[in-house]
Amino acid sequence: MSEPNHSITDVGELLPNYDFTAGVRGKHHREYQRGHCIRIQTTDSKNPIMQTIKERPHVSISSDELADWLTSQAQCWWFIDGDPVLIHMLYTPAPGDELADALRKIKKRILIFDRTEGSTARGESITSDRLEQLADRDNNRHERVFLCCWEDSDHQWLLAEDTEEARLFGESAAEALTEA
Repeated sequence: MSEPNHSITDVGELLPNYDFTAGVRGKHHREYQRGHCIRIQTTDSKNPIMQTIKERPHVSISSDELADWLTSQAQCWWFIDGDPVLIHMLYTPAPGDELADALRKIKKRILIFDRTEGSTARGESITSDRLEQLADRDNNRHERVFLCCWEDSDHQWLLAEDTEEARLFGESAAEALTEA
């Protein structure tokens, strides 16, 4: 494996405490060691193939539009998995308004995998009213998960709701208020 590139973006240098490429444990360390890339398995033919988001149905949304939507999700916390730009800018999981602030600084379009049955989307622009329909909730907590990538990049990442972190934060905030 090649040496990690610590100057990931023009946003700044990746801080060592956010560089997980040399990790030796945790649920994602093997993927990072292999050069992390999220791929979607499809069974469109007899031999399943692995495709990137740009090769599958996808839509695009501005980072500002996504930021507005995240801000409207007042009680939600979000986790970013795999994007060095956002991971560099904030510690996740984070409340939606903090993630929204980071997205507004980036000013780029985001591609989101369109999991709609039979979709032929190839980067059409959407507004935030479509996001609920695009969310993948096929997980234990039925949390919203989006497969994303920046329009000018092939590096894919996940935007995932973190209901447990939101619950824990709410409990600790309530406890702090009762102690005050």
